[in-house]
Amino acid sequence: MAIDCIVLAGGISSRFPSPLPKVFYPFIDKPIINHILDLLYQRDFKKIIVVTGKRTHALFAPYEEAGLIQRAFQVEPLGTWDAVMTALPLVESPHCFIINGDMPLIEISTLQKVFDSQADFTLVSTLHPNPIGYGRLIRNQKQQVEALIEDKHLEDHQYFFKEINAGIYKFKTTRLKNIAIKKQTSTNEWYLTGLWEKGSPYLSETKVIVEKDYRTLTGINSWQDFEMAEFLYYQLQRERFVKQGALLKNAHTIYIQGVAQ
Repeated sequence: MAIDCIVLAGGISSRFPSPLPKVFYPFIDKPIINHILDLLYQRDFKKIIVVTGKRTHALFAPYEEAGLIQRAFQVEPLGTWDAVMTALPLVESPHCFIINGDMPLIEISTLQKVFDSQADFTLVSTLHPNPIGYGRLIRNQKQQVEALIEDKHLEDHQYFFKEINAGIYKFKTTRLKNIAIKKQTSTNEWYLTGLWEKGSPYLSETKVIVEKDYRTLTGINSWQDFEMAEFLYYQLQRERFVKQGALLKNAHTIYIQGVAQ
């Protein structure tokens, strides 16, 4: 089943100190966004739509000219829901896959789990030892998800909750096109995660895929995030070799890159 994919890459990256837009900053051997796109090309996506912004639109032109993507220009950075609504008119498939453009460690196995979901609403979560900066899944005593809250809107006691929203979703397209999200008055933005605010009817219809290895879902928002992602990249590469039977001495001094998943 071929479906369309939306990549969110139009943000202004205000927390990332670089003259380059964050998604085009070199990570290991290529721009962050290329890690995402190279993985997406391994799946049977009918169309890859990249939501661009003022800083990224022109930089994605060569990708579009090469037939690799289709651009959807977000005029103003008004949040993830606004970004999705910018791209949605270009979606033609019954379901659509959505992913943040700043996750260079994502693995094909995660994409496959989401791709295979038959639910109208699907999202990926993981337990993160340092969840600061990520939206949190709030569960009740029965372990049912009762809300998804952005980091900046958490109450004090909720900062300690470790189940995070990874930024990977799959939706039934017709459902998505008929939903209205309330604007966050404090930020003047619309968040995709508003679908799962407390009391939302969509909570009970959502399949949550909990990934065991939080490292592969690392997002990059700050320079500290970038350094951690780079460290985790080499750690994961070494582990792949060890699982295949390699014996690595002084492993922390060995740097392996470019190994196919």
